[in-house]
Amino acid sequence: MYGAGSAKMRTYPATMRLKPNTEYTMEFDVLGSGTVYIMSESDESDKPMQESFSEGHNKFTFTTGDKTDYI
Repeated sequence: MYGAGSAKMRTYPATMRLKPNTEYTMEFDVLGSGTVYIMSESDESDKPMQESFSEGHNKFTFTTGDKTDYI
């Protein structure tokens, strides 16, 4: 999405679910920078992860909380 400006991407429960109280590692490569969030769909204030990323390879580790609807 180079040059596309701000964009939101999300997981969909039909294709991927995050289990409660579980540690995950996320890796991705990007051509720009921004912020990545993991949050509860029903409670946007519940964010197990909120991190800035930069151009190139990025790797983050986070642990979900008690909810079953993290995206």
